[in-house]
Amino acid sequence: WLNRDSAEVQKVVADPFCGNDLSVGFWAAQPATFAKIGSAATYASFPPRLPVCVLQGTGDYSGVIDRGKIAHLSIEDELSGKTEPEVFLYEGARHDLFLELNKDKF
Repeated sequence: WLNRDSAEVQKVVADPFCGNDLSVGFWAAQPATFAKIGSAATYASFPPRLPVCVLQGTGDYSGVIDRGKIAHLSIEDELSGKTEPEVFLYEGARHDLFLELNKDKF
């Protein structure tokens, strides 16, 4: 799911530091972390002229949030009245954009 470059995927598979089980503490921290990231208060705290840039592959499943809305659209909604974010969508790209087949576009 990380990217479409099979050579890069094999590097992750072969890496002894990847693919390990995560601790209970890691999973226990996730709900609070994601709630803060997706909170309107978080975005409201941004300075009005803070530039925001969103890079996302259209094949990145972590870019879809629970309400079925694409993540960058949610960010745009939360930033209403602030500097409009620059959104760059890369067709077919997955989560790890900088190791994708079309990484030369980044």
